[in-house]
Amino acid sequence: REYLERRGISKNLAQEFGLGYAHAGGQELTRIFEKQRVEAAMLEASGLVKPRQSGAGYYDTFRGRLTFPIHNESGKLVAFGGRVLSSDDQPKYLNSPETEIYKKRTVLYNFHRARETMRKRGRAVLVEGYMDVIGAWAAGVHEAVASCGTSLGSEQVRSIKRHTDIVVVNFDPDRAGENATEKSIQVMLDESFDVRVLQLEDGLDPDEYVQERGADAYLEAIDKARGYFLWLADRAQKKFDTNTAPGRVKALEFLLPSVQKVPSRLRRAALADEVASYLGLERSMVLDEFKASAMRRASDHLAAPASNAGHLERLLIGCLLNQPEASAEILGILSQLDGWKRLPTAPIFDAMLKVSRAGESLRFSSIEARLDENAKSMLTEVLLDEEIYKESQNRDQAIACLQKLDLIQFSEFRRELKRRIREAELSGDLDTALTLARQLAQLDAGQTG
Repeated sequence: REYLERRGISKNLAQEFGLGYAHAGGQELTRIFEKQRVEAAMLEASGLVKPRQSGAGYYDTFRGRLTFPIHNESGKLVAFGGRVLSSDDQPKYLNSPETEIYKKRTVLYNFHRARETMRKRGRAVLVEGYMDVIGAWAAGVHEAVASCGTSLGSEQVRSIKRHTDIVVVNFDPDRAGENATEKSIQVMLDESFDVRVLQLEDGLDPDEYVQERGADAYLEAIDKARGYFLWLADRAQKKFDTNTAPGRVKALEFLLPSVQKVPSRLRRAALADEVASYLGLERSMVLDEFKASAMRRASDHLAAPASNAGHLERLLIGCLLNQPEASAEILGILSQLDGWKRLPTAPIFDAMLKVSRAGESLRFSSIEARLDENAKSMLTEVLLDEEIYKESQNRDQAIACLQKLDLIQFSEFRRELKRRIREAELSGDLDTALTLARQLAQLDAGQTG
């Protein structure tokens, strides 16, 4: 209680977050389990106790620690975190091991409380630790969450994505915090987040900042958080000597991957200008490096030098990728048709439909993750085709393209059915001929309808 009071955590706040204490004696919980006749295998699987290294029996995992209950998205308690109260004890934080009900890379601390505010405010605030979340909550930042002792993973990011696509990253301003921020930015850019970075002055973490400067100052700092690229550019300047040509080249190579994850081509072009200005390089040189890097990444996915995708198919894929505002309408029409399922590019369209149904935006990384190597090759070719990009900017073009593709596929399928009927009749296989004829009649009836 004295420790929590020193950290500015009230009794009500401690109760709201279920903070507790695991006795330093180390066997209180173990004795309770033994009285309840919990099996040894279940004890160890829980992660709440550990077997003694010498002798028989168990001891409490979190002994002598302040404990933080960890809940899953639905609010069920699945694990604990524990913080030492003495500087002599190590490690500073200890978390439950992974169990059948606790997968660290899928759980965010406080997410079950924060998700409603995320939707209302249209943002999430990502901090480093349990105390930072509680400090932010006390300041009125109820959209704050933290990863549970691990680096941020794609599954955690997708959980946030279901509620908002804006994240303010506010990790500790030390080296470890900066490295964690850099890694988190890359994971969130993969999911097309609008990422902003808040680095508090005077080396303060969120909890300390709220204590020293107050809730209003912290809320104002969050509202003014800068876009991720400016933070990365500052980090590049610290990492490399941008007063030298080799240093500027290294800084450019450092910034390129983050710029190329931006889905908007116009935004990427704008960032190219910013990179050139920041590093003192010619804009044309930066753009050339963008293109060269894109080609290098594309070569990793190309399984064959050319695909058998027709122009209409490629154009439709381009329309879907380059018109995010119309993609839902186009995919809605596509899902009602059957012709596309017989196209060489069917796996790509199928992946796009799955991405859309999952509530995700159509991005290369999301689509590519659902494709085999041949389909990845076709998708990459479309992305690198400048002519397709120029042609695919019109919504009416996409609808016409879709209708024409479906009609072509209907005609080709109809011809194929008639050919197979003739072959069956010539070979005397009347049952097959009759089955195919019924299929042809149903196809014609469906087209007429």
